[in-house]
Amino acid sequence: MVESESAFKHQTQIVQHVVALLQHVENHLESFAQQPVAQMDDSIFLHTILSRISWSHHIILIDKEPDLGKRFWYMLNTIEHGISRNILAMHIESDLFGRQIAGKK
Repeated sequence: MVESESAFKHQTQIVQHVVALLQHVENHLESFAQQPVAQMDDSIFLHTILSRISWSHHIILIDKEPDLGKRFWYMLNTIEHGISRNILAMHIESDLFGRQIAGKK
């Protein structure tokens, strides 16, 4: 009985040590992952295409166009022509991208 209690205490110490090491590693990785994001300048995002169209335009793109390449094209088209979200929805439904590409061949 004494040997089994001793073995149990030893196993418990090993498990506690491993858990402590994992928590230390997790804390270290979390601080490492968050550091570059915290150091980013907000102006970088403000100059991207994503920030130049409204949230309602993004919702339409997400709902109506599954292809990321086409979404990007529609974003550029929206910025270039200043189209509304209703016109954007009509362009996607009428496959403006496909028609433009077919016209350039």
